[in-house]
Amino acid sequence: MNTSVLKNKSNIKAWACLPDVNTLSRYFKQSDLIELSKVCKKYSTQLKPQVLKKLFVSYRNLEYFNIGYHYNNGEHEDVLNSLKLGFAGDYHLVKQVIIELNFTTKFACNFFNLFTKLSNIKIHSSRSYDLKSYIEILSNSENLQHITLSCEYKNFDSILDNDHRSFFYRLKSIEIYVPCHIVNDKSPFEIIDPSFTNLKRLTVLNNDMLYKLSNGISSLLCVGFYYNYHFDRIELNKFIRNNPQLKQISISSINLDENVMSSILDLKSLYKLEIMFYCTEVRGFYIDTENYSIKHLIYTGTNIMDYNIVIDVLEMCKNLKIYETSYISDYDYAIIDQFPEIDTLLLKSFSNRDMDILSQKFEMFNQVKFKDGCIFGEIADQLLKFPEIKWVPKQEYTRETNEFTLVKKV
Repeated sequence: MNTSVLKNKSNIKAWACLPDVNTLSRYFKQSDLIELSKVCKKYSTQLKPQVLKKLFVSYRNLEYFNIGYHYNNGEHEDVLNSLKLGFAGDYHLVKQVIIELNFTTKFACNFFNLFTKLSNIKIHSSRSYDLKSYIEILSNSENLQHITLSCEYKNFDSILDNDHRSFFYRLKSIEIYVPCHIVNDKSPFEIIDPSFTNLKRLTVLNNDMLYKLSNGISSLLCVGFYYNYHFDRIELNKFIRNNPQLKQISISSINLDENVMSSILDLKSLYKLEIMFYCTEVRGFYIDTENYSIKHLIYTGTNIMDYNIVIDVLEMCKNLKIYETSYISDYDYAIIDQFPEIDTLLLKSFSNRDMDILSQKFEMFNQVKFKDGCIFGEIADQLLKFPEIKWVPKQEYTRETNEFTLVKKV
């Protein structure tokens, strides 16, 4: 982010002070705060820590750095030069970075040497990087608490266990994405055990990790089970029952059976549940455990092979407020009378065909929220083609916003 945007915007008018910045950040997205900071120099100064708090580096926003995309083996010297210029004197204000491009070890070293106060690092890449290199580069990041990594660990050497332990032990969240072909290999993540009392969020890769944690890890609040791995369901059920404090679970349908699903629904603190349905057909099973704590249920996948399971889970969540999905076209044949009434439908993607479905069905929802995957202007244009549709914008929105809500016509 180029701080010249902040530094060069001045205004001689007298402006009142903004409300508390932390309060503003709860109601405004970072992009909105950036626009607000351009109003005057006073706002710019007041909002700078919040505006610069999060940094996105991806192929999609290279033009933001005044850089045209060209292949350079991942060293991205032009990106680094732009960051050095734009953030000069303000590197310490960046607390979170999300990197969505391929890069070299040289780029990583230079980048993380610039931004030394990072507490949250997310690296989403089509490449998987050697974990050993990550640890060597980030070992001196004293403020680091959260990591999301695409990584691999070729020729893993258990001699380095102490290095891995000292690095992972201080973290509060560890989310990992590894290539499917190595998920069964011995990994450095197997050192994670109940003694990791700082750990709040974790991706469990395989049974070896699960066995070490199935007796409970009291600090853990959010857990994701590697999406395409068949876990030992007996051990999985044991893990869930021995971790009653869990607030969020992400699990694949291939790991569900009656016992596992009942144990999940029996959790009293669980707030958010994500079930990832894939092309493997799910065998039906009986569910009779009611849950009153789950407020947010997420369905992800490309098809519903047996939507009755989805309906059954929804019906058992008696206090559900939000149902989130990506492909409402999957429900074209599935919306039936027993689909329960839920306050909010949250969508991450939308197509022209979906508007026709939305106009005829989904009356069991009071509002439809769109986030990230849709642009309001495109949806507004589609709404004009359906004069009989029962959905209208909740308020005025800019055409460019990707977060908005439709409500039923009064």
